[in-house]
Amino acid sequence: MDGSSNKQDIVITREYDYPVELVWKAWTDPTLVMKWWGPTHYTSPRC
Repeated sequence: MDGSSNKQDIVITREYDYPVELVWKAWTDPTLVMKWWGPTHYTSPRC
């Protein structure tokens, strides 16, 4: 290796048709995160 980096950044953007306060709460309230985190039929027993 010559010390050069092949590092690349990936930026993913998603727009939600909800008030920013509600989206923030969905990401920061453990009770809400457990309801949506993961694929269909996935359970998150604690957060």
